[in-house]
Amino acid sequence: PCHRRPAGYLTFDPKQSSDAGAGEAVARRPPFRDAIVITIGGGSYLEYQNLQDYAAQNQGGSAKRIVYGCTELLTGSEFLA
Repeated sequence: PCHRRPAGYLTFDPKQSSDAGAGEAVARRPPFRDAIVITIGGGSYLEYQNLQDYAAQNQGGSAKRIVYGCTELLTGSEFLA
């Protein structure tokens, strides 16, 4: 299998190792400021609140703006049903 990333493909994984596999260098990117998070299926207010809390932490000295969307917004009771 081919493990090369296409040119222009970005990974925003904060846990990503700075060591790349197979001798491939990981490009350093500036921290993101804007993000759109979409959940296909049921989303919840807790997920939204967690994203807002993360954005409010002001990591790296730049404010983050996160937009959250889902195809269906569920309450806890609806999720468990």
